[in-house]
Amino acid sequence: MASCGGSSTTSGAGAAESGAAGYPLPAVPDSITDPVKRAEFAVMHYWDRYDFRGREQLSDTVYVEQSLVDFWALLSMAEPATARNAVNGLLDKAAIYPKQLALIDWLAGKYLDDPNSPMRNEDIYIMFPSGGDARALGIGSEKAAASFFCSFNFTNKK
Repeated sequence: MASCGGSSTTSGAGAAESGAAGYPLPAVPDSITDPVKRAEFAVMHYWDRYDFRGREQLSDTVYVEQSLVDFWALLSMAEPATARNAVNGLLDKAAIYPKQLALIDWLAGKYLDDPNSPMRNEDIYIMFPSGGDARALGIGSEKAAASFFCSFNFTNKK
């Protein structure tokens, strides 16, 4: 898992930062020097170039998971109100493709709610709609949710 410190930076105001899995982090203007403000800018623009309709991205679990892990690392550095707005923006964009929204919510439970996860963060997890309850996404029971996620035909592309 990469964090802010693990990403590479190219100098210049228009430069983009790249996460380990290749998803481009937003370019933060050089004029923003405060670390919290930089994190807030990054979380508010993190998903601007992500293709939520892209079935290839949806099926590449490494790419999706790494993108979310990087986002959650940035969220933990932002003020709570900004983090909430950034999560709402993510969920609004993901809502155009219900499987993408369901996958994001499921991964939030896996990484942010699991007591054995090094990323466990209840403050961020409660920002997601289901809070681990698949019925909130219209999937039905947990058994139906398991069946739903098995239908993805995931691959781990490198």
